[in-house]
Amino acid sequence: MDVIFLTAVVGKDKTLFRPLGAYQLAWYLRKFDYQVQVIDFIHRFIEEEINAAIDRYVTTETKILGFGPMITLSEQGDFNKKMERVLLHCKKKYPWLKIVAGGSAAHYYTKKYKNKILFDYIFIGHAEDSLLAFCNHVYRNAPPVMFENLEGNRVIKETFVFPQIEKKFKIEECAHIWHETDYIQPKETLPLEFGRGCIFACKFCQYPYIGKEKNDFNRDMELVKFEIINNYEKFGTTSYYLVEDTFNANRDRIAAFGKMIESLPFKITYSTYLRLDLIARWPEQEEVLPMSGLLGCYFGIESLNDDAARLIGKGWNSKNAREYMPYLYKKWQDKIGFRIGMIAGLPPETYENLLETHQWLVDNGFPNWQWHALTINRDRINTYQSDFDRNAENYGFEFISDNGKNIWKTPYCDFNQALDWWDKLRNLAKPHQKLAWMQLLEVQGLGFDPHAYKKKFIENIDWKIINTARNKFLSNYYDQLMKRSHRA
Repeated sequence: MDVIFLTAVVGKDKTLFRPLGAYQLAWYLRKFDYQVQVIDFIHRFIEEEINAAIDRYVTTETKILGFGPMITLSEQGDFNKKMERVLLHCKKKYPWLKIVAGGSAAHYYTKKYKNKILFDYIFIGHAEDSLLAFCNHVYRNAPPVMFENLEGNRVIKETFVFPQIEKKFKIEECAHIWHETDYIQPKETLPLEFGRGCIFACKFCQYPYIGKEKNDFNRDMELVKFEIINNYEKFGTTSYYLVEDTFNANRDRIAAFGKMIESLPFKITYSTYLRLDLIARWPEQEEVLPMSGLLGCYFGIESLNDDAARLIGKGWNSKNAREYMPYLYKKWQDKIGFRIGMIAGLPPETYENLLETHQWLVDNGFPNWQWHALTINRDRINTYQSDFDRNAENYGFEFISDNGKNIWKTPYCDFNQALDWWDKLRNLAKPHQKLAWMQLLEVQGLGFDPHAYKKKFIENIDWKIINTARNKFLSNYYDQLMKRSHRA
């Protein structure tokens, strides 16, 4: 085995989602004759089980161990401590390994683990080209990949690619296929990438690939169709998490997607991110999206306040969402589970304003909404910066010291107050929440009827049944992972 990846989608609950990143990199490296093994769900395995899995695949030929979970930094906790011990154990037991990090928390690792105390290299951004160049250097005597020194760590960004690479990765031409050693379970829900980047540029958004043109960086529809059919034939998969930042941003593409789905000899279901204003602008999507298999969706509404919505670049929501969103939910509610994203702390909203929004959500019977506290990142090293991060003062934010930390402040609240509001609002919301969005696809992939679960309040669900299915899934996956010879 040449390369081993450790990965997971880490959150507060026990949900089982596969992150696409490690599998995408594994598929790409295999195209260039590298042997790669992904070890997934490391958040759910104990330390000894992870070490045993690593031992199963490491040989003297293995030179790269990658760590790249999808993770919310506030939810790391014990997982992070466990993985520190695992990786330090690997450094001691296999001193020839290059231990590298990537994924959504890569910037965090750069700061937390300074001076290469845990990682030899840290990759920032999409890593198909940069990791291939790194592998070519490590294994095939290609030139070294350029890096910069941040906090004593060697950081490789996706733009640091040498011209010696003959085939530069293009998402438009991506023909990703799941590998037999990924150990996909029967009828498992899988992530499916449609494109990269977002045509919008919300002021609070720290995602770096914003403001693209609608036709840029989209996968060829025939390649998507091929992957869907392949997954059905191999695994029986008919449910997906669509990986795209705004799935309905391109009107023509949604129409083409609907026609492609109609041409399949089977039906699929999926969840994805949608823009409410675009459905209102292109009302044919009210029909096309449910007909194509939409089961759950996420609407980033953020605020219903006129001034706050305009501040972040979502003025349509404050003027139209109160009327259009209840209409759409009534039309879709038998088929599709909504999740609505809201932000606490946007000026000039007060806690009383947010309580009014909470009550409006309750009164309209929406199945699921999620509150977030507004964050502003002043770390100039982090290249994942929003317009708020870069130009906070221009939007009315100032910064004060609180117990040695700089936090944002407006005339209406500060960051700590926003955190307090977030905590109160999410607790107020709990009795009203039903499964929606990705959770519906998880239960479907575990063998349950998502439409039956869509009607249940989360607090009334018998989680013992769900967790039993999750544990069986994990046991089957781990058994397959450990039984296969790493030399096969």
